[in-house]
Amino acid sequence: MAKQYANKPDDKQQKKKLFMKIAKYLFNTKKVPLRQKYKISEALEILKDSKLKIDDLLPLFPPDEKVKDMKQHLCDCLDDYQQKIKNLKDELESHSQSAEQLRKQQRKQKHKHITINPSQMCDICFKPIFDREFYVFPCQHAFHRQCIQAKLASYQ
Repeated sequence: MAKQYANKPDDKQQKKKLFMKIAKYLFNTKKVPLRQKYKISEALEILKDSKLKIDDLLPLFPPDEKVKDMKQHLCDCLDDYQQKIKNLKDELESHSQSAEQLRKQQRKQKHKHITINPSQMCDICFKPIFDREFYVFPCQHAFHRQCIQAKLASYQ
């Protein structure tokens, strides 16, 4: 029942705190030798129901607890971490490739230029382009900033 209430909050941090309280309760209740093994397995079950990891629960385990009882959960946790590391490496590689492509494009753009004829006119108002701020596109169309902004605004 406590697990159901711990799963209710939307906030992940709040859920984690509630599940940690449940785990602490399981470990701190009166130790009965026959129940000890059951409490440990019950606490480990929390890992399946929550966002807790084995390393969150390790400080709660009694010092005399045998690792073999936790072996499968430890292996699962290590497998999870290994998969996350692999995913992060793949993501990092993808971002590195994208960054390299952007750097190549930037280097190409640095060497591109457009020659503008001194008599170039704005393709909207047909006044000399050098009178005001302007934009020139690779197709050689040139527009005053105000002219193109007004034209674009008229389409909205």
